[in-house]
Amino acid sequence: MKSDDGSCDARTLARTGLLPVAMTPALPSASSASFLLYNPGTEWAHTVFRIAGNVGDGMLIRNLTTGQRCKIVNLTEESLLPGAHLELDSGMGQTRIALGDSHELAFAMHDEGYIELAPCTPFERSIAISHTESSNIVTSEGLFLPHMAGQFLYLDGWKKIRQITDAHSAILSDKATRSGTTDVPIVTMNEIEISGENRTLTMLEADYTPRVR
Repeated sequence: MKSDDGSCDARTLARTGLLPVAMTPALPSASSASFLLYNPGTEWAHTVFRIAGNVGDGMLIRNLTTGQRCKIVNLTEESLLPGAHLELDSGMGQTRIALGDSHELAFAMHDEGYIELAPCTPFERSIAISHTESSNIVTSEGLFLPHMAGQFLYLDGWKKIRQITDAHSAILSDKATRSGTTDVPIVTMNEIEISGENRTLTMLEADYTPRVR
């Protein structure tokens, strides 16, 4: 489970960073150059990236949160059978071609590394912040902590906390679209970046299973 559809009990919510479905970051598409992945677990999570199409001169996947890198080479539309895709599985340490229930190792298409996801922690489910339309400065009643710099809060979409000025004030990556006081979660997000020249993907998916100790 990656989000709360309204059925989670208090014990589950207390042990995880599960958030409402409406707060789930948008899934990547084949043309995505950057996106967020949220791991509501308290442990690192392995990923399976599924890719099809042409990676051109080589495609690099970076997790800017963890510093991990994964590079794919030699993948073209002609190198796979129709309906097949490449899987990069960090848990198994495998690069393989998948077609239905059939899998074939394909390490010649793997040049570097695999991607894992940092957990959501440190995690705050609800902190009251005050915000002003067209300003990227938000305030709290002394609730901001130094480690929150680089984390994300949900205010009409996920916004990165660029700087904690002090316990009462923080600077966000984007301006607020309205004024008011809002209870927001503050979480660790995994910032994924895709780069590489001349790539034309037809599939880009990322799957993972959150874990709790």
